[in-house]
Amino acid sequence: MAEYSQRSIIEAAFGAIKMHGDHLRSRRVDHQQREISIRIICYNVELVAGSHIKSGRINYEPLAAMAA
Repeated sequence: MAEYSQRSIIEAAFGAIKMHGDHLRSRRVDHQQREISIRIICYNVELVAGSHIKSGRINYEPLAAMAA
């Protein structure tokens, strides 16, 4: 059961990363690896920012509200 739980977490992360696009735009392998790394970094930033917003450590205001 523990293996299934880990697989479920990994599949959820892959699914979230695919939300940024389901294919790579780069042709060269080294550029593809860089593109994947950037997507993973963006995913991690979204997780951290989301947890800070939920905990109240960051006050989230949409840009439209700030401009008004």
